Amino acid sequence: MSLSPIINSPLFNSSFFNSSNGYLTLTTADQRYLRLGGVGSLSALNVIGNMNCGSLTINGSSLDLSGLGYLSGVTPGAASASKSLILDSCSNISGINSLQTTTLILGSSTLTSTEASYLIGLTTGVAQANKAITVNGSLNVSSINNLSASGITMTIQTAAQPNITSLGNLTLPASLTITNGTTISITNTTSSSSFNVIIQNSGGAQDIGSTTAHQLALRTNGIRRLTISSGGNVTIADTASGLQLDLGSTGTGLNVPNLTFRGTTFPDTYYTGITLGGAVASKAVVLNSTLDYSGLRDLSITKKFIASASVASPSITCNTITGDIGAGS
Repeated sequence: MSLSPIINSPLFNSSFFNSSNGYLTLTTADQRYLRLGGVGSLSALNVIGNMNCGSLTINGSSLDLSGLGYLSGVTPGAASASKSLILDSCSNISGINSLQTTTLILGSSTLTSTEASYLIGLTTGVAQANKAITVNGSLNVSSINNLSASGITMTIQTAAQPNITSLGNLTLPASLTITNGTTISITNTTSSSSFNVIIQNSGGAQDIGSTTAHQLALRTNGIRRLTISSGGNVTIADTASGLQLDLGSTGTGLNVPNLTFRGTTFPDTYYTGITLGGAVASKAVVLNSTLDYSGLRDLSITKKFIASASVASPSITCNTITGDIGAGS
């Protein structure tokens, strides 16, 4: 049995090489018998062509040669199937189809898988359970069930709401218009008092007032000017006196063009512009402070005429007295 030749050279002679880039060429008839043996360190080993080795050790670490294919044909910054991922000079990479991870860190913020699920399967402009809300191209969102906010600014534009149960304090900058509503109710739960504004469905009559046994008052300048008691008595500019209509001590009068009592028109002109103690046409007879009256033209008495005995010196002054027994002067 023949053995492969072994050449041991303990010396290195630089004159064997033409230049610093020279190399040693070993040629054999069968590459199975070309081996480098011994123990030592090589500064460099350049191989032209293929090198077949069963294992490769670099700095004491054994390299798994089965994974070398993942390192060949790699383009930095571009992902390729069955190839290693290598960032480009800007630390970027593109072309990844999908990436699975349990935690994603964006800057200093950590996005968990649960939080990421809120961003998957979104429909812009439509609210969905357990999904983030995104507006559509018109900046609108629909299908929100309940929405709570500590404060709302700018203008709310919405369709009719069937029931708004609580608003807290509401300030209207301009006006309030209620359409297709028959009743506005205000209730003070502390005093158990309710106030309604009602427009009747039939005929459109309008009712304003209390639905409980409480007074109703109209104010000006912070003072009650007209008060209606729970029993219906009306007081104007004064406290309730129990009368059905009390103008109060501070009132200046009642200006009514026509008065009707129990269906009969009251001749109010007879009782205005009266001269006390003096007769005026179409005016009521009112004595003066001394119980005197003058200016009558004709006085007809169908029964007795009695001069009061309570007057010290009663007197009657007239031009003619005509009695039932004849005329006299």
